[in-house]
Amino acid sequence: PTWRNCWRCTTASSASWAASAERQLAPMRLLPYAMLDSAARDPAACAIQRGGEFLAYGDLASRSRALAGYLRGEGLKSGDRVALLFESGPDYALGCYGAWLAGAAVLGLNAAARGDELASIVEHAGCRFLLVDGAHPEAAALVRALGSSVHVVARGAQRLGESRAQRPPDHH
Repeated sequence: PTWRNCWRCTTASSASWAASAERQLAPMRLLPYAMLDSAARDPAACAIQRGGEFLAYGDLASRSRALAGYLRGEGLKSGDRVALLFESGPDYALGCYGAWLAGAAVLGLNAAARGDELASIVEHAGCRFLLVDGAHPEAAALVRALGSSVHVVARGAQRLGESRAQRPPDHH
């Protein structure tokens, strides 16, 4: 085959692949809005349950919107990266949806990693915000390692012992 023919095959394959990927990824771009639709249809329905923790769609939607508003008020801009350090469960989902509704990209951190490893990941990814469970065993080490390079929003910030950590509005 000539270069011209190879280019045509590659271009056709790429176009086909891109169209297929876009169809497959389209629902993921709309995930926060699917959650809001579910909340509007049946706000009392269970959105997330983990052990004894339960969060209804209506609560998830209102708390996610509140967190999104808080993050925007703190200077988050569309396209900013937000790191999350929570165990799997309602708080993790709330962090994802809140960040997504604010226009951010979300980086979920491995809750089993050490603070210095987590700090390296957050810095390398260019995250401007960190949402963290203040009771997480590595939270204080992570916040210390990041210094002032990242805006920290902590759930249960009083347990962090860091004066610069912020608490978003709590809507229970």
